[in-house]
Amino acid sequence: MPLKWALYLLFCLGLLSCSTKKQPSPTEIAQQYYRAMNQSDYEGVTELFLDSIRMIENGYDIVLSKEDYINWLQWDSVFKPTYKILKISEKNGKVQLHVSKSCRRTLFLNGEAVVNNELMTLRDRKIEQVEILNYVVFHDSLWDANRSKLLRWVDENRPELNGFLHDQSKTGGLNYLKAITLFEAHDGKSLKSP
Repeated sequence: MPLKWALYLLFCLGLLSCSTKKQPSPTEIAQQYYRAMNQSDYEGVTELFLDSIRMIENGYDIVLSKEDYINWLQWDSVFKPTYKILKISEKNGKVQLHVSKSCRRTLFLNGEAVVNNELMTLRDRKIEQVEILNYVVFHDSLWDANRSKLLRWVDENRPELNGFLHDQSKTGGLNYLKAITLFEAHDGKSLKSP
């Protein structure tokens, strides 16, 4: 009988330890999100969201299924992005972030990392939405000029790559990267001056 009670006690203690497992804070969830983004961990990223992914940027409210978001992540990962949280704070379940993103595409178009102020909203320990509140470092005229130069060069020299700009699949990303690489090799320099 004492062995039976000892096993029962161990079982109860095991249940108690499982139920008191510390839940991650909103800031820890935000940090997990950007860690997974840096590792191109598609499943790790989408597990942090509710059923769908809602992104808000420049007044555009985009709701994606997890499958569509994974397709976008595959496109984004082609450019080898590095996300850095420069500042983070939490208030009432919302996480305010100051985030930089540096990748082959942003360096080519913007001349340096893009920096945003973002607001991440969570519900039930899952990310409900990520909103880019404003751009801190984004050279829109340089971005547009460099993109136009690239598109003109592709039209004139590599028309088989046309369409890469709007194809946000992995194939589109690879074509975009190829266009940048070929342009820079032909042009002899990068467009990295803001």
